[in-house]
Amino acid sequence: TFVVAEIALTLVLLAGAALLGRSLAKLVDVEKGFCTDSVLTFTLAASPRKYPKEPDQIRFFDTVLDHISRVPGVTAAGVSSEVPLSGGDTNGTVLIEGRTFAPGQAPNAQKRIVSPGYFAALQIPTRRGRVFNASDDGRAQAVMVISEAFAKRWFPNEDPIGKRIDFNWGTDGFQTVVGVVADVKHNGLDDPENPAVYVTYAQRADSRFNVLVRTSVPPETVVSGIRAQVKAIDPSRPVSGVRTMNALMSESVSG
Repeated sequence: TFVVAEIALTLVLLAGAALLGRSLAKLVDVEKGFCTDSVLTFTLAASPRKYPKEPDQIRFFDTVLDHISRVPGVTAAGVSSEVPLSGGDTNGTVLIEGRTFAPGQAPNAQKRIVSPGYFAALQIPTRRGRVFNASDDGRAQAVMVISEAFAKRWFPNEDPIGKRIDFNWGTDGFQTVVGVVADVKHNGLDDPENPAVYVTYAQRADSRFNVLVRTSVPPETVVSGIRAQVKAIDPSRPVSGVRTMNALMSESVSG
């Protein structure tokens, strides 16, 4: 009787383990909308004393990204207000030019402030149009990139390129949509395809960003070089929260 009971319990445990392994494999293989391999991320803030105004903050991060790009092994670098799978998120309502909505029915989207190199650092595919470039600065037309889910939800039977949307977070007026990118699983690999909107940090400055760096070598090996470059620009600025995107993904699926 004991042997039969032990065998039965063992079979239950083996079946559970097999199902868990299968579920984990399917979760990890889901289309994330970005690539975690060979990507390093950390947090950096501009000194409010040395960079008190928005043009100063933009210039600081421009310089940081330029210097980081020179580190041997770095192939792309960008900044973002949020990092996928890190646990942080910002979302809210946006406005679409020419449309009115009933109370509580206005479009809601994840909001991201990024640099042009962000999409290359995470290898987020461009589905239509283009992403940001260096000419999208404060003197140029205000522009926006939207996700596929946003385009399908709010422009189901029309081309969203050229449409005007108000980011509605620290911005003034509408931004013109110039591109559509793949949906990103931001809050977890089991996250639905949430609508998202992006603006460039050169047109919506901030004093603190997450930096993402893609490398052609193990990402941990470029950390010292990155720290040295940041120190050369401003010794008072700490490079904090250094992680690999693969580590973030592992933590995200562990639960």
